[in-house]
Amino acid sequence: MKFLFDNTELDTTNLTEIGRGGEGSVFKLNESKCFKLLFPSNQSELKYQKILALCDKARAIDLTSYSTQLALPEKPGYSVDEDRKVVGYSMKKMSDLKLFNSVLYDLKSKKFLHLKNDKEAIDLIEEVFSILKLLHENKIILGDVNPENIQINGAGKVCVMDVDSAKVGEMPSCGLAREEYNCPEILRLRKNEDGKSEFSKRSDIFILSIMCFELMIGYHPFQMPVKPMVSTSTALTQNVNLMRFATTGLNRVEGHALFEDPMVKQALTRISEIKQVEPRLYSFFESIFCSSNRPYFSSKADTRRKAIQRPVRLRHIKPKRGHSKASEKTDPKSLTFFINQYNLQIE
Repeated sequence: MKFLFDNTELDTTNLTEIGRGGEGSVFKLNESKCFKLLFPSNQSELKYQKILALCDKARAIDLTSYSTQLALPEKPGYSVDEDRKVVGYSMKKMSDLKLFNSVLYDLKSKKFLHLKNDKEAIDLIEEVFSILKLLHENKIILGDVNPENIQINGAGKVCVMDVDSAKVGEMPSCGLAREEYNCPEILRLRKNEDGKSEFSKRSDIFILSIMCFELMIGYHPFQMPVKPMVSTSTALTQNVNLMRFATTGLNRVEGHALFEDPMVKQALTRISEIKQVEPRLYSFFESIFCSSNRPYFSSKADTRRKAIQRPVRLRHIKPKRGHSKASEKTDPKSLTFFINQYNLQIE
């Protein structure tokens, strides 16, 4: 397929394909750049507008220390026909990547996979929340947060992938959260008019916290064995999680009894260790997963109220770059307990 990029006509038959995902194929442009060519089924007007808005964001983010760790669209590519539709975009080429959950704490060996100690893991947590803060400041909400989108490069730095699926300003996310990396408020209510998850800053923080808990503890907080059995989605909405069992010392939470098999016992021991050696991190996990007065688990959550939908004004002829400012509810202070301890300000 031919396309125009940087005033040059390129042909995919002359480029090396280095990756392929659900939305398109990625081709190598040079040692530092690659091009994501969208499949025709993903070439929508909204997608075009989002790419253009993200290209604007990339120029601002390029001035920050995290610019090389974000796979943001940088320059659009166009079709060769007279319509000149956006068919993809260039971005930084990243290599030697590992999934975020490939370095987590191993309960059997009692050490991290590919990390030296707790400090290196804490550094990753600090860095990933710093990047999240930067994206939120630029009105970018990741939405579909999972270990494939949050990776670690050969230098041990956090890299964020598939940013083109994010929610940008008032343009909705293109992604769907996975069952194991989701948020109670998303599961209860928040869907946009296309039936996709209506993500928020809170959902980003919550889902990322699940991943960070896995990293430090070596166990998913909502996938412990209980009786009666529950799915991960049900455990999320009912707030049945390992952290609550650990903090209360009870064997039953929300009517579900914990099976203390060897792995669960090791995970509970690991949580106790974190409480001693890194109490700030322990308090953060406690504020995220155990506070009943937070909107995620509140019985008074507005599950009957339809999420407010704001119309998105698409630009057609010579679009003006950027987007309107998104209004967002302020996250509860308890969410930023750990973040503030590390001099970060997510809100």
